[in-house]
Amino acid sequence: AGESLDHFKATEVYADQFQDVAADAWYLQSVKTCYEYGLMKGASAVAFNPDGVLSVAEALVMADRVHGIFTDGESTLTNGTPWYQPYVDYAKAHKLVWEADGAYNSPARRETFVTIFSYAMPEEALKAINDVEDGAIPDVAVSAAYAQSVYRFYRAGILTGNDAKGTFGPQTPITRGAAAAIISRMADPSLRKSFTLHQQPFEPVPISQLANYKSLKKSMTDEEFQAA
Repeated sequence: AGESLDHFKATEVYADQFQDVAADAWYLQSVKTCYEYGLMKGASAVAFNPDGVLSVAEALVMADRVHGIFTDGESTLTNGTPWYQPYVDYAKAHKLVWEADGAYNSPARRETFVTIFSYAMPEEALKAINDVEDGAIPDVAVSAAYAQSVYRFYRAGILTGNDAKGTFGPQTPITRGAAAAIISRMADPSLRKSFTLHQQPFEPVPISQLANYKSLKKSMTDEEFQAA
């Protein structure tokens, strides 16, 4: 079939069946796209559980689907023993993960989720549309193991950050709603977000807010303290 974003097509119909996805929810379009493209399922027939946390195993299932559809036009994996083993094997075989530590049932941190998904598609399918300078994401050190994956997703408009400064929250567990946003933007480039993120200027902290404020004040004369 050959690799292509054109492989992502609606195979289901979303008819507002998830009662916990409000009509004005920021992730509504993402949930709809993921459901219709067969990339995410509901927590039940009538609930999506957008605030629920994904496990590492569940993240692998979704990454395998994205990779399988993009690469071959379909994803045919089914559960094994334990249920997630075929997905782990596929992810390792296609280098979506190297050595997972066996903590498949633990919550997937945002940095883990993005790292796995950044290998589900080649760079050509994740073209940069945003100017995001190295060092511009305030809580992602450029030296971090996951930095390249996170920056790639920011530049491709798949991630936008949690606030105006572009904060990522690498250690925070990823919710199903946030996962839907990432996955839907990967599958449908028209959903990707345009923005610019520059390094924040250095902001001096008022001396009274320093953690060692009291000890500083004790060790200085009043004149020295005022000068500081």
